[in-house]
Amino acid sequence: MIDLSQHIPNIRTKKQKNVQYIWGRVRKKWLILTPEEMVRQSVIHFLIDQRKYSERLISVEKTIEYYHKRKRYDIVVYNKLINPIILVECKSSDVPLNQAAQEQAAIYDQIINGQYVWLTNGYRNIIFQKDFNLQQYRQVDDIPQSDLI
Repeated sequence: MIDLSQHIPNIRTKKQKNVQYIWGRVRKKWLILTPEEMVRQSVIHFLIDQRKYSERLISVEKTIEYYHKRKRYDIVVYNKLINPIILVECKSSDVPLNQAAQEQAAIYDQIINGQYVWLTNGYRNIIFQKDFNLQQYRQVDDIPQSDLI
């Protein structure tokens, strides 16, 4: 089971000119602290600290194109062969992980084509594993450690 709350103390923040910032562990820069960014950084810390994924294999907020529209995913984790394995869609803690959020993640995954799709708002986590033979998803409880992929 995934618990993101234990990683919040490890996250660096600062306040400058009345603006709160958070250190982007993968992007290596200060980012404006929004509720969604807090969730995104908690996920990144979890992936690196608990599941042992390399920072070098984590991509954060990159633009993708879907039917000539530009979209931006939150996090994609790659394996050592640079194949996408986990797509993470982060929402603010006050945003429910409803059907619309699941459909958004499914659209992104049509482009990314990973093995897992993880939706989180920091409190609730929904994880799907793709069955490539049947081209369908099944809900699972967790994502694997990096050495199991």
